[in-house]
Amino acid sequence: MASIARKDKKKTNVSRGLHKYIHMNNKTLPVAVTNVTIPIRTRVSRRFCIARKPWPVFQLSDWIKACFNTPEFQGIFMLGGKRVGQLEEIEGMLSTFWDRYRYIDSNTPEVESEGRQLKFFAKICGVKGDWPWLRAVFNLKTGYTSSRICHLCPATDWHDLSQAGSVRTWPRNGNVSVPWKPGRVAPIRNLIDGDNPEKVCIDLAHTYAIAGYGKDELASTLILLAVHCNVWGNYNFEIQLARAYEAFADWCARNNKTTTILDFSKKELKIASLQSFPRGLGKGSDAALVSAWLHSEAYGALARLCKEQNWKLYYMRPKVHMIQHVMFLRSI
Repeated sequence: MASIARKDKKKTNVSRGLHKYIHMNNKTLPVAVTNVTIPIRTRVSRRFCIARKPWPVFQLSDWIKACFNTPEFQGIFMLGGKRVGQLEEIEGMLSTFWDRYRYIDSNTPEVESEGRQLKFFAKICGVKGDWPWLRAVFNLKTGYTSSRICHLCPATDWHDLSQAGSVRTWPRNGNVSVPWKPGRVAPIRNLIDGDNPEKVCIDLAHTYAIAGYGKDELASTLILLAVHCNVWGNYNFEIQLARAYEAFADWCARNNKTTTILDFSKKELKIASLQSFPRGLGKGSDAALVSAWLHSEAYGALARLCKEQNWKLYYMRPKVHMIQHVMFLRSI
């Protein structure tokens, strides 16, 4: 890494530079690539279909074989820097680790196997998932219609995104009151650090793309560009949306991308008329595609302009509160 930093004077693509360095210096691992035949949604003559095709994967067993069978490695990646021939040192290292770990967590499950008592240890690094799932698993009393809005801060309004809003002004070392419901203690909280609200992590995929506010934002942008900016011609908005989808489909074909969106209809955008807030667009993976396409085509005035003109666009979803925590409060 130091070598890359010294040579990369032009600040070129970091990922490409690292990839080039690994291959030029023979730092790759000889892990086998396995093709697994799976059903894939693909495009044939501008129509979508399901086809079974081979898909390259790295199997965990192949990773382990490469780590243990390669002469220069011999298990060092999985044995604490030791090699397979150092069995006594490995056993001593693991024994010392678990003996010391008992001082941290003595309340661990113990089972008997082949005449030996075995203990199992676990520590929570973080739990991610969609919001309804997290609420159920941790038995949280928070929610956007509850008296307690957020488990990470004392916010009273989830939609306040201003500089003086509750998230941006909440200190990193602020003490959060208990966000759990009274009574039953969720089993997951009995693990080490499981009682720490900060371990209930924000899942960016669900917050933005999968039933998140990102798809609402993109759907509103389509309506804005078609109805108020006439990007795809001076036609009624349904014709413009049809022309927009043609442009999007062509962009996907040129860039070898596959989308599950079949059209930009009112049904797809979940609107009955222009007096409704657009509230969705395809699946989670489609959010990245539509965003990249809009970025390459055009991106006009956004939420502020819509508010000034009283246009029913950019539906404000409560998950925008959680994304504020990602950007301004705590890391994920």
